Amino acid sequence: MTLIERILLTMLHDIMGIAGYVVMGIGIIFMLFGIIGIFQPNKNFYYRILVACKIDTVGILTFTIGLALRHGFSFFSGKLFLIAIIILVLNPLVAHTVARSAYKGGYTPENNEVVTPLSEGSRVSSNEATVSLPEGSVAGLRPAERRGLGGRAPIVNKEKDKL
Repeated sequence: MTLIERILLTMLHDIMGIAGYVVMGIGIIFMLFGIIGIFQPNKNFYYRILVACKIDTVGILTFTIGLALRHGFSFFSGKLFLIAIIILVLNPLVAHTVARSAYKGGYTPENNEVVTPLSEGSRVSSNEATVSLPEGSVAGLRPAERRGLGGRAPIVNKEKDKL
């Protein structure tokens, strides 16, 4: 290997290192903008989970590409590539699962309310400490009162109560 080839390889290595730092900086900027987006007022849960997913996917992938450029093409950059593929596949799946479970659990973005599965009319508000539950529900009992039920819900027989 001649002197000129060594100089060119050293320059290429330095250029890739600088490019890696620039791409890592872009990834950090993506993450900072995403963090600012999460803390915007008057945004609901679904908006915030979308922004969090974008932060992870775009910011971390860009940062990982910058690390791979900085260290050159080696076994380490191959591991980073595998980590990037795992993040690219799993992060949207996890965000979708969390949002879907919130939706299936009854969370509505209006007034941050949760519709409880006890009945359609009962709502639990996260802004206030009030809970309206149907009569005879076990959820309103204290833990000591629940223990007396043996872990079972009480059977309410309205015909027996009338006698």
